[in-house]
Amino acid sequence: MRPRIDPAVRYVPCPEGVYLHGDRGARTMRGARAYEWLSRLEPYLTGELSLHELTAALPAAQRSTVEDMVTLLHEHGFVTDARADLPHTLSPARWAICCSNCAVSPG
Repeated sequence: MRPRIDPAVRYVPCPEGVYLHGDRGARTMRGARAYEWLSRLEPYLTGELSLHELTAALPAAQRSTVEDMVTLLHEHGFVTDARADLPHTLSPARWAICCSNCAVSPG
């Protein structure tokens, strides 16, 4: 899995842990440090790294926490697996034309 958090997901701390809200619903992830863990993990949930790459350098207990959190986020639709993404097949010239019509820079 290459976890990517949905851009619509928002989260805030709550007494039980962390409250998440997204296009597919809302959920409370329980745990005294759930908000702290998610806040630290979220910047890495871009789909660029595999779950193994995200956790490889972590001690076993922390690796397990991250794996469990990502699995739960995925099960509830807050995270998707970016492996399914297909790269665009546009030529560089066509890509530049498309990018000129939006806020994306070719590259």
